[in-house]
Amino acid sequence: MLSERTMKFKRQIHRNITKYITGNGFRRMYDFLEKRLEQRGRYPLFRIADRYLIREFLKAIMVVVSLCYVMGVVIVLFDEIDIFLEYGADVLIAAQTVLLATPYRLAEAGPLVMLLASVFSMGRLVHAQEMDAMIVGGYRLARLIWPVFCCSAVCAAAFFLTCEYVITPASARAEDLLDLQIKQKGKGTVGRNSVWMLGRYGKKYFVQSFQPSESRLIGLDIIEMAHGGYRPAKRIKAATAEWDASSGIWRMKDGIEWIFSDSGERRKEPFAERSYLLDETPHDFSLVSRDETGLSHADLKHLIRMVQRAGGDPIVYLPYLRLREALPFALIIMSLLGMGIAFRTGRGGYVVGLGISLLVALVYYGILLLCLGLARKGVVGAGLAAWIPNLIFGAATLGFLYRLDRGT
Repeated sequence: MLSERTMKFKRQIHRNITKYITGNGFRRMYDFLEKRLEQRGRYPLFRIADRYLIREFLKAIMVVVSLCYVMGVVIVLFDEIDIFLEYGADVLIAAQTVLLATPYRLAEAGPLVMLLASVFSMGRLVHAQEMDAMIVGGYRLARLIWPVFCCSAVCAAAFFLTCEYVITPASARAEDLLDLQIKQKGKGTVGRNSVWMLGRYGKKYFVQSFQPSESRLIGLDIIEMAHGGYRPAKRIKAATAEWDASSGIWRMKDGIEWIFSDSGERRKEPFAERSYLLDETPHDFSLVSRDETGLSHADLKHLIRMVQRAGGDPIVYLPYLRLREALPFALIIMSLLGMGIAFRTGRGGYVVGLGISLLVALVYYGILLLCLGLARKGVVGAGLAAWIPNLIFGAATLGFLYRLDRGT
């Protein structure tokens, strides 16, 4: 039992805490928030000049994206026009293929787009001496970089999401139109030919033709390796295999199964129809049969896990995965670099800024292609190869902007 004195002391503490929370503490919190809001009113995070810079930057981005998309349509059309003429493609299907394939080309040119937009928008302000007026009004270059950095960061996030959920599906659809409709026009059944894949538990798949629309494999050949992977334990050949979505199994028809023993003996078992529970689904065969342009970041990660799970080396897909992760940051770097170029060359006109921008983009893509080529050969790690251009140009941009800020 607690003494009366102890109980009285606890009640007094409770009253003091309640009084502080409901009275003085709440008042202090209210005063603090009121003070911060007043300061934010006098010194807002985004001022009128910041909103003006962001608006000009976004306008330039939309103009450059539109121009680059038109150029991309022309480039894709000239790349595929021989195929359209050879297979007698329908005009509407050919036009749809070109329009759907162009956004991926535009995404590849994302750093160049942001560089040109930054050079043109900021260069116009420098040429009109509006930047000089901001600096005279108390802005430093470091403060003027802030709205461009925030805008480019939002654009980079939107770029990644757009590539994942819009551009990649559009590219996959364009690939389907080209391979399954235009190139196989007039055929009774269409599909992707010569599909090879590593599966789980030492299985290797070779398919003569995969028909995605019907989830059907034609000319299926499965080799299951024994423990250790030095000899085959089982081989199955089937004329067709159809996916049963309700049960999640493959129904094979007109096939033969060979079973190899440890002593080298072979047992042959023909079958007319048989059900097999395979870990690989039509979605897996669809992914491995596509080009990398039609694979999203999630698809590439899935394929890499499949290859690693099968004991293979995912060196084919890793560079593209790391590039998808590094490219959005290149947009931010190029935006800031373009702002620095505009400050240096803005009064000289757009021609000088355009020439320097194209030279910078040429060097950037040259380094990027060299690093990706080395990564595909295993000379350089895929992650390092994708980030080397960002590291080089990021360091150069920071140094360039620092010297400009000290000079203003």
